[in-house]
Amino acid sequence: MTWRDFPQTADQLREAGLGVISVHSPSQNINPTVIIVRWNHVPEAHEMHLARHYIPVADVRHVGPSEQPKGCPWA
Repeated sequence: MTWRDFPQTADQLREAGLGVISVHSPSQNINPTVIIVRWNHVPEAHEMHLARHYIPVADVRHVGPSEQPKGCPWA
C-alpha cells in the first residue's frame, strides 16, 4: 500500500496550536476519502474537532504517536 503525505496540512494544524506529528492518507488519490492525523499525544475531543475544521474529508482518523496502522510509512 502506498501512502500519501500531507505536510502542508500538518503545518497548518501545528500553526493552529495542535500537537500534530504528520498527516497522511493510505492512498495516493488526489482527493482522499480517508485522512490519518498522527498526534504527538493522545488527542482530546476538542483537538480532534478543531483538526476536522481544517480537513475537508468525511473520514478523519486520529492516531497516537505509537499507533501504527497497517502499511503506514512510520512503522
